[in-house]
Amino acid sequence: MIRRIRPTGIGGLVARAYSTDVNGGSVLRYGQEYQGQVVREQSDGVVVANEGVDSPKRAGKLQRLHPWTALGKTTGDELVILPQKLAEHINSITLDYKPQELRQRVAQYYIDLARSDVHKPAVDRVGTDVHLLGVFLQSYASAYNVLKETQRRMGGESQWRPRRVLDVGFGPATGILALNEIMGPEWTPEKKVSVVIGNSRMKRRAKELLRIQEQPPHAAEANDATNTATQKEAVQTVVTQGLPGYNSPKKYDLIIATHQLFRSDYHFPASVDDHTAHLLSLLEPGGVLVLVERGDPKGFESIARARQIMIRPEDHTSDVSKTPRVWKGGRKVVVDDNERGMTVPYQVKVLAPCAHHGKCPLSVGMDLRNKARSGFFNWCKFGQMVQRPKYMIELKKGQYLASKWDENDPGRGPGGKWLAGSGRPGGRSYETATHAYLIVQRSDNNPTDSVSHSDSWARILRTPMKRDKHVIMEVCSPTSEVEQWTVTKGFDRQAYHDARKSTGGDLWALSAKNFQARGGNRKSLAKSEKVELKNQKKQEAQEQKELEQELTEAAQLEEDIIYNAWESNRTPGEDPTDENADNLQEYFDEMEQELYSSSRYQRQVAKERKAEHWEKRTSKW
Repeated sequence: MIRRIRPTGIGGLVARAYSTDVNGGSVLRYGQEYQGQVVREQSDGVVVANEGVDSPKRAGKLQRLHPWTALGKTTGDELVILPQKLAEHINSITLDYKPQELRQRVAQYYIDLARSDVHKPAVDRVGTDVHLLGVFLQSYASAYNVLKETQRRMGGESQWRPRRVLDVGFGPATGILALNEIMGPEWTPEKKVSVVIGNSRMKRRAKELLRIQEQPPHAAEANDATNTATQKEAVQTVVTQGLPGYNSPKKYDLIIATHQLFRSDYHFPASVDDHTAHLLSLLEPGGVLVLVERGDPKGFESIARARQIMIRPEDHTSDVSKTPRVWKGGRKVVVDDNERGMTVPYQVKVLAPCAHHGKCPLSVGMDLRNKARSGFFNWCKFGQMVQRPKYMIELKKGQYLASKWDENDPGRGPGGKWLAGSGRPGGRSYETATHAYLIVQRSDNNPTDSVSHSDSWARILRTPMKRDKHVIMEVCSPTSEVEQWTVTKGFDRQAYHDARKSTGGDLWALSAKNFQARGGNRKSLAKSEKVELKNQKKQEAQEQKELEQELTEAAQLEEDIIYNAWESNRTPGEDPTDENADNLQEYFDEMEQELYSSSRYQRQVAKERKAEHWEKRTSKW
């Protein structure tokens, strides 16, 4: 049965996704595949069944969405649950510590993280377990969200099956654990490598978690004699502590890097440039690179820097379409085509979250971020809700983590106050992991300039504001601008319904009625430049005032020296305006000329000129 769908009033944008029946109507046919999703017939209309739907409730919600809206949905509004076996194993680690001591150490880790804004590798046994208990859950949720987005942008589970995977991070193979959960037990790649940076105990923890997750169902039923051998064979991921060298012959279809770009303000942007080039050199043609950072301004600026050096938007100001760009740091690849050597460039394309290849309207640079007050400039970040397992609920209650901690007294609230054992006020059993990310695909050996249809869809940056009969969305548009789109009920009922169900991070394909340019951080940049210019003029006026004061004091000092010398040599009753004063002034002038003509003074002048000359030359370099 073919069910007709009324075309929406958005200028024929949606009609291109439909096939046309004999009567000229727009329909979606049962069994038809569109961008990796299968069209199915339901009782209340034609829907696109989203692969990976975890609950009938969510399936019912997606049935009422437009097919393109369903394809653009992310997992940000879903509740990610850590697998029970992994949660139970991590919970068993807490038995090795006293609860209060563990809470205090985790609170101290959060304080250090707030001060440095960067994750660091564990250096000892306690640091490894503290990282696993306090940070792993949010890192897992962020990686799950980004990898799920990668799967959808690459065509769905049926089309995207990476064969060689590389994961790099400070945690216990976080990227591989999230990827295994997404792909399912039927996914059997050729190679999975996890590079665990830090203490060797973290490597051991990674092997334990991977063994639990990758254990086949029949392993538990095996007898004791073969159980150990079965478990060893089940561990498919190779855990190591060394990243393959730059431009190594080992190439991977998927590379996941978690919290690897930003190391410190001192190493920025060198750490971003070097690590990005290193990872791109290990990417197979047609492969995907996934970068995940913290959802704070520094994490976003690191992602923006990596994006900038990959696609060089400043070299393509007139073209912002998502066509593959030549990576200038990469080498050309020689391809055999009918026994002829053909050289093709190394090209990359941003899959998500950007809707364009133009200059990022929210990036202002790390220097301005550090100078400005907190929250002055906007940045691009996304969230993922994650259910707190038992160990995390028990960890974040009590006197150390029940309220906001104080830096002077780690784990206790401001003023030494806390909630003893009652948990956070209004606390919930889940939390939101914020992150900034970038998904980049390398072109294959026969690159083309083709652009898929979903590349022209806008990205919703924040949760839309629902108003009476209209919805206001802040989006990153394909025109490389941050814009405010308004979807009204009279514009289109389907678009209005989907806009009220959308959330931050979703792709939006159904256009809008009103468009208003927001300019990203341009207004804040103009205000910052105006304040900087005002401060500069104020500083120059202050310096000029100080210089004039110094000159005045020097002239006054010179007059005082002359007067004091004259006072010591004049006879009593002599008028200071007589000819002796002029003679004394001539004497001091002669002494000054002798000073200027002395060899010691000339050497000092030559030394100062030479230093000034070298300072000018080094400034040009």
